[in-house]
Amino acid sequence: MKNLSIKEIESTLCHEMIHAWVDRILMINEGHGYNFLSKMNIINSKQNDFKITVRHDFPVIRNELKYQGSCLKCGQTF
Repeated sequence: MKNLSIKEIESTLCHEMIHAWVDRILMINEGHGYNFLSKMNIINSKQNDFKITVRHDFPVIRNELKYQGSCLKCGQTF
């Protein structure tokens, strides 16, 4: 696994900050919808340091889940 570059970190942070803006400021639940994509495109057009996208190709560490719960109705474990 490689370490993430500053550009990858900045892109990811900005991506998540757009989600926070849409969710908390606009109070819209849309995922990568119109408002997200509009803000992403505006930011990308105003700077060249990093590129915000809705997908990435760098590896993400997935740790084993710390807690598990079971549905009382069907018994499925999460």
